[in-house]
Amino acid sequence: MSEPLAPQQLPAAPTATCNTCNYFLASAATKMPPQPVEAAVPPANSGICRRHAPAVFLVTNVTFPIYGVWPTVSVNDWCGEYQAKA
Repeated sequence: MSEPLAPQQLPAAPTATCNTCNYFLASAATKMPPQPVEAAVPPANSGICRRHAPAVFLVTNVTFPIYGVWPTVSVNDWCGEYQAKA
């Protein structure tokens, strides 16, 4: 096995994170449409990524049987499709 990297050898944290991305919508829990009771509430330091269309789910025994969900991401996440906010 290889030895773990020393702190001075660790790669720098990315600066192009979700928090500064044009596709990121912070505080998703307060801006999303009504969700079924079973839906998880995103933590305060997260939001949703609107880079692609939402995934559509069918849920039985709820008021809103069909709804779309964008992926929940952390403010510190990053991806290869980053676009800086204008």
